[in-house]
Amino acid sequence: MVKPPRCTQSLTRMATTAGGILPFLLGLLPLTWLDTAAGYSDFFMDCANAIELKNFSGLPSHDSYTSCLAASSPGAATKYCLGELTAFGGVAGLTAGLCLPKQCSQGDLEEFIETTCAAPSCADIIEELQPLCMVVQGVLCDPKNRTAPAHNFQLSCLESTTPDSKKGQMLESTLACGGIDAQRTVDSGLVNDLGNWDGCHKLPGAHYCFAGYNPIFISSGQCVADTCTAGKYESMAAFACEVDNCLAITNLIQPQYCLFWKTILCHQAPPPSPFIAAHRWQGRLGSPNDLPIPPEVSLDVTCDYTPPKIGAGTYVMIGISAVITLLIIAATGLSIHLKQRQQREGGGGGGEANADVRLQTINVEEAGKDVARRDEPRVPSLGEKMLLAFSLTDNWAHLAETHTHTGDITCLNGLRAISICWVLLGHVMLLIAGGIPLKDFAETLKVVGRFSFQLVVGAFYSVDTFFFLSGFLTAYVAVKHAAKRGGKINIALAIVHRWIRLSVLYAFVIGVWEFVTPFFGDGPRWPLFVTDLHASFLTGGKESACKQYWWANLLYINNFIPKKFGEICLPWTWYLANDFQFFVVGIIVLAIYCGYSKKIGWYLIGLLLLTCWIVTGTLDVVRDWQVAVLPILFEADQHQFYELYEKPWCRIAPYLIGMIGGLLILEHREAVRERLVGLTRYGRLVCHALAAGLMLFVVFIQYEANKSTAEPWSPTATFFYNAFSRSVWAVGLWWIVVCCATDMAPWTNKILSLPVFLPFARLTYAFYLIHLPIIAIWLFTRRDVDYYYDGLVAVYYPAFLVLGFSVATFFYLFVEAPFMNLDKLLLANLMRASDEGARIAKRKDESGGQASSAESLMDSSGATPPGRRAMRHNGEPHSTKTDERPTAALLSA
Repeated sequence: MVKPPRCTQSLTRMATTAGGILPFLLGLLPLTWLDTAAGYSDFFMDCANAIELKNFSGLPSHDSYTSCLAASSPGAATKYCLGELTAFGGVAGLTAGLCLPKQCSQGDLEEFIETTCAAPSCADIIEELQPLCMVVQGVLCDPKNRTAPAHNFQLSCLESTTPDSKKGQMLESTLACGGIDAQRTVDSGLVNDLGNWDGCHKLPGAHYCFAGYNPIFISSGQCVADTCTAGKYESMAAFACEVDNCLAITNLIQPQYCLFWKTILCHQAPPPSPFIAAHRWQGRLGSPNDLPIPPEVSLDVTCDYTPPKIGAGTYVMIGISAVITLLIIAATGLSIHLKQRQQREGGGGGGEANADVRLQTINVEEAGKDVARRDEPRVPSLGEKMLLAFSLTDNWAHLAETHTHTGDITCLNGLRAISICWVLLGHVMLLIAGGIPLKDFAETLKVVGRFSFQLVVGAFYSVDTFFFLSGFLTAYVAVKHAAKRGGKINIALAIVHRWIRLSVLYAFVIGVWEFVTPFFGDGPRWPLFVTDLHASFLTGGKESACKQYWWANLLYINNFIPKKFGEICLPWTWYLANDFQFFVVGIIVLAIYCGYSKKIGWYLIGLLLLTCWIVTGTLDVVRDWQVAVLPILFEADQHQFYELYEKPWCRIAPYLIGMIGGLLILEHREAVRERLVGLTRYGRLVCHALAAGLMLFVVFIQYEANKSTAEPWSPTATFFYNAFSRSVWAVGLWWIVVCCATDMAPWTNKILSLPVFLPFARLTYAFYLIHLPIIAIWLFTRRDVDYYYDGLVAVYYPAFLVLGFSVATFFYLFVEAPFMNLDKLLLANLMRASDEGARIAKRKDESGGQASSAESLMDSSGATPPGRRAMRHNGEPHSTKTDERPTAALLSA
């Protein structure tokens, strides 16, 4: 018998305790001091001596790693390895750190285990090693066939080219984050799983870490030791790239995470292993190999998230809301009081008398003017009218009113309501994929390749519908009002009016988003909502995007500043920036059209349209853009999304086509109708079918680019689609509106003009601003993961539709309608002052420059003698709808 070395005697005693089994076994696996006749080679002595030389303690540590490398020499090169022994079917196990000679390998250790398992009896082993033999045969050997090894020992050596200092830091971070009991008791161990957020917060010495992988819409949550910070967690993920065998560190990093990190972050294919079948690997990880993994995947980790504290911004929002609430209460009371007094004084009052009290029914030209009639109740003063702007009952009555007038283009209401519902469908599907951790994310991506799903992808065209409607109404209303004022358009006044109309609710929503919504929820993914959705991606959540760039939003340049979509405050409001910029361009063109030359105005519209096509086509060729939606969403630098989707020079075409439609209907409606009547019935049917076919074509042709077997389109096909598809869509809308306005499509007009659409059309602006926060808050407070199926959308979509319009109604009544009414009063007074000034100037010219002192006083005070005003408007119909509706439509988003 061969006498075992001194280290063998000390390590043998470690086998008496459970915690010492693994260090004991791993330290003595390469035994040459056993009887060489039993099958052991002299080679194992070198490994044993190396372990003894490094004062092997068994447990991995940063110190043991550095000391192992420091002891390496050209004649006795060493390496640091992590070895894991699993027992009882993988239920129990320990990971140890080993300092081994360079030549030692997993195969050598497996050879020792196999030889020991094949020994007939431990009695053949020297007495001192019999406990070791019993442990090896009892733990490492197959219980069904003791002479065959169970292959439950794994070894992984850190031999990559990464600098040793960095590997040491990674190991230290891994030890700080991995291997705690909390992770095994409350977590499922699955990637793309949120774990047990509530259970982790109840465990002492543990806290919850959430990891998001951008831009592949995968997230995971783990319960780790409270010594694990976000930086250490990221370092642990990087450490997986240094390990060649994930099964050797299962007590430090769960194998599913290790394999996932190697695939996603390191782009390393998982090594074949007899312990994890390919189908199990795919199923447990959500099929990461099937994902379109971009070259760079960023890992954003939050481990020490603390709920936000109420700050100055929140108190300001509370104060503003309190003031508005008090104004609404006072205004509602005043409105009820005035109506009751009218009923008492006027014997119940007529509809016209009530209309004089209700602010919404005051004509723009009549707003702010006192009607001096002795037989009618007292008309509210200007101060009372300003207060009545906040009346809840009046604003609700206006919102719910569905009466329309002859000549109104009521089909626009249906287009607006249907389009905002289409916008919601696209955003619900996008946030279900990105807002809910989906276990079958790869399968979810395949849904994009369905033919029917192109209706969801086509929701992008709903934005072009709003651009078309905005351009149509801008031209229709601006030219109509300019005709009443001598063909002049006050460009500055129109822009200021538009800015006020849009910005009040916009600023309020920014304040709610920034200072209020962070208090609306909690859960494992709530930090992602508060950081990634509120802060810029580049600053990593250090500073809020709205705190940095709110001014860009209110100046409507947030499609230029900041330079990336992810940095925008309220990213979806890029549309408002484009729409406002289009309005500025459009109102200047219309001012030239009305005040100078209609021919020049038409030329400018045509030139802008041609420029849009040329610029978009040129960028398509230079940038090598695509049509398929997934490459656009996963594009690393997002050139196509940023330039093709956000920039005004690529999106203005539908707005210009809308302006063309508005001018034709306003000034040439009868001529257009005569041309359409001149067509035969079948000719009109052919035109209807052609318009519908073109609109369906630009939506469903995307199937050829999105289907699973799709090939990239040719440069020519891509050029024509990206340059002209939105214009083709707008031409189809133009045909629909023209036919409805000229009674050439009665059934279509009847459907789109249903009264039920009008209240929803009034809510589109508020709905657009708040629908995404509602969806995000709902989804990011979830504590579980889900599988995608069509029923998920079928449940969520109507729920968000009802919830969205309900919240939009609140914002409309609380902010939008009151300040829209104040804006009307301001505009009416400015317009009245401008009209009075023009009349005084005209009279001065007619009388040789002389003006009466009364007229001078009127001009300076802005007031008109009641009698004169009554005579001037004598005989004019008191409109309660016609003039007010187009103004509201002009300002709709």
